[in-house]
Amino acid sequence: MVQHSFVAFIILAVLVAVSFFGMVKLPTGFLPTEDQGYAMGAVSLPPASSLLRTVDTCHEVDAIISKIPGIKDWATVAGYSMVDGAQTSDSAAIWVVFDEWEKRSKEKLTQDKILMDLNMGFMQLKEARGFVFVPPAIMGLGTMGGFEMKLQDRDNSGAEVLQEAISVVMEQANKTGAVMGLNS
Repeated sequence: MVQHSFVAFIILAVLVAVSFFGMVKLPTGFLPTEDQGYAMGAVSLPPASSLLRTVDTCHEVDAIISKIPGIKDWATVAGYSMVDGAQTSDSAAIWVVFDEWEKRSKEKLTQDKILMDLNMGFMQLKEARGFVFVPPAIMGLGTMGGFEMKLQDRDNSGAEVLQEAISVVMEQANKTGAVMGLNS
């Protein structure tokens, strides 16, 4: 009886160790992001901005993208919102194709590095906000990889209070380091 208990204890210890290793080393998200060789992006200008103004901003975006290593090609489309699929004069969509993985790996240009460089570059835009994101790991699970969260105003407190709550949630989430690229 004692020998069987010892064997059972050893098996249990191995299972606990494997479980702990899995929790520490494996990605914690439902679906980890994959380097699919491209990214998508969105640019938004103030509401009711003219299409001509959006086109000018797309030229600024093109200049920023052209300076970032690891990018093979890109396209910007003024008048289309990648986020909600609407045609609006104050939005633009971006598709960025990365260099082949073999070329990028020699230069240590990971998908995350390229995305960070793009998002940092878009901070230079004077009249617009821009960001890039990776497609979902499985097509059909949304526009972007990652997750979506919705806050509800159940107290009917108003838009300002809801926006403040959103800002607090995003600030706290950014402090954890577990998420990046949050937007609302």
